[in-house]
Amino acid sequence: MSLKERFPAQVPVETARFVEPLLSEGSIYRFIGQEIDQVFSDDDFAAMYADEGRPGVNPVILALVTRFQFVEKLPDRAAAQMAVMRLDWKYALRQSLDWTGFHYSDLCNFRKRLLEHERERGVFERVVTYLREKGYVQAGGKQRTDSTHILGAVRDLSTVELVRETLHITVCALISADAPWTVRYLPASLVETYAAYQRLNWASKIEMTEHLQRMATDGEWLWRQLQQFGTPALQTLLEVRTLRRVLNEQFRPSRETVSYTATGHYRGNYIATPYDTDARRSTQRTTQWVGYKLHVTETISAPQQPRFISPSDLTRSSLKKGAIISLYQTPPVNTHVLCLDELGPFSMKTYLTSRWSPHGYHPHVVPDYGRRGKLWTFGAFEPASGDVLTTTALARRTDDFRLFLDQVAAHWPEGDLIFILDNLSIHRAFDVKFWALAHPRVRFLFQPTYAPWLNLIEPWWKTLRSLALKGRRFETVDQMVRAICDATLYWLDHRHPFRWRKAA
Repeated sequence: MSLKERFPAQVPVETARFVEPLLSEGSIYRFIGQEIDQVFSDDDFAAMYADEGRPGVNPVILALVTRFQFVEKLPDRAAAQMAVMRLDWKYALRQSLDWTGFHYSDLCNFRKRLLEHERERGVFERVVTYLREKGYVQAGGKQRTDSTHILGAVRDLSTVELVRETLHITVCALISADAPWTVRYLPASLVETYAAYQRLNWASKIEMTEHLQRMATDGEWLWRQLQQFGTPALQTLLEVRTLRRVLNEQFRPSRETVSYTATGHYRGNYIATPYDTDARRSTQRTTQWVGYKLHVTETISAPQQPRFISPSDLTRSSLKKGAIISLYQTPPVNTHVLCLDELGPFSMKTYLTSRWSPHGYHPHVVPDYGRRGKLWTFGAFEPASGDVLTTTALARRTDDFRLFLDQVAAHWPEGDLIFILDNLSIHRAFDVKFWALAHPRVRFLFQPTYAPWLNLIEPWWKTLRSLALKGRRFETVDQMVRAICDATLYWLDHRHPFRWRKAA
């Protein structure tokens, strides 16, 4: 396969004219479409392709789509469809509006080609080099690491199934590698038992334990037979080495007899399936899976680049609190200190009031059961002036929060902005960080954990509940949206600053 198609030098005029008005200023795909030629070029992948042959899909396009599908958690088939259907992807890929895309199998073949030529590390280094040149990442700073789970394309096996499948692939590998040796040194009964697939059914737990011990004995005998009579090529087979490791992890020989006792090793650094020796059984809080852990390391920028202010830059909890309180008491010149948060979800129901009736008792309210919808509220509150921006959404997702950030930037168009937020996952998502990179006048200050009282939007939430919800019944989402909008307008007409009077 040859590299004939060159990556476009710029976004097509028609695509730019039609898509740019639709993309927000902080869109990651707008940023990539304008800057990608500084990261990747066709020459970076030229060594992976032949000079002559059938033309292949441009590798820069495939590299970008691979990253897009990782960010949006899409499989190959869906990613290939999105490359044709979504205008923001076409803008980032610098393709025309009538571009028909490529077959989804090209993504898998591209990843295989990267591994065959050992170029996967080079692609990563190109991205890191670009970010370092732009000053987005630096060496020598503080780092924090977190992990998430990746499911393996394997089935979760019990101990019996694990040992049975390990013996199965070992015997099949020996037959494929050296059939005459297998016929000469292995009994026909053992080959017939483990070479073919068998359904495992037991009448009792005792029968299952006996079957497990019999497989352990057969595995140990097969291992000794290979060590005594096997050729070096058979002894170094991956399946044979996997068999030895599974037997060591799952069994220990009894001292009195030649039987073997199961160790009960289920989670930890133990093989979970012989078909993927790197997959492990893992548990993280309430999530259990068989697969891998993706470790993500975030570098904290130096103080002279204040795009992100992290609590990790402050060593003591008192210093963290004092940094936020000082912004409330003495805001920087030409800077808006804004408190951002989300409130909800609100259900469509009757909200009780704390007021007493004229007769001295609480008014009678009919119980309201069931949910007729839910609503989230996004808010930005400026304590120094009392100005507030409130919007509503049906969900609390990263996309909704990024759209809200666009509205906040438009509501306060002048001066620098400092956002005080909690440590919710959508506040630290990749899209939000790219949005911050596209808005250099915005800085993020994440409040310490277990200190919600430091975010002064909480008094506004209390006021909003009192003005919009208490003592009212809502049948539809639209009714609640109108109530929240009316309450916000009422506050803006009677707003006043909120002064922080407590000492730091």
